Amino acid sequence: MTKINSVKEIKKIIDKFIIPGYQYKTNFSSSEFLVDIESKLIIIAKPVCTDKDFHYEFVLDTQFLSEKEITYQELVMINNIIEVLEENRSFVLKRLKKYTVDEYKEELRLREEQSQKVLDALQNFIFKARETYK
Repeated sequence: MTKINSVKEIKKIIDKFIIPGYQYKTNFSSSEFLVDIESKLIIIAKPVCTDKDFHYEFVLDTQFLSEKEITYQELVMINNIIEVLEENRSFVLKRLKKYTVDEYKEELRLREEQSQKVLDALQNFIFKARETYK
């Protein structure tokens, strides 16, 4: 395996596995997506936190999968790209935030707290709107 030192180099390798005619983009600055193929097949770095360890895993994000089917050719392409990412793990993940277990749990707690505040405000707004139009 050759050591990758630039996004250009890793894109050259990924190019070899992209199905002809498919368009893709990369983003190695956030875990939102690493490789987005046709805005359909999105490979992300998923944060995984156990009691003793925090790390990222490369996964196919199915939440935005618009079609119910993935072809064999697409599966092979996804597998090959994830293997490239795995082989170049340190380069691919170097810009992502590194957490300790406690830092990650605290960030999750703060996000949940913020989400709850937004939900409460929205519910309050809806309640007041209903009262106004009675």
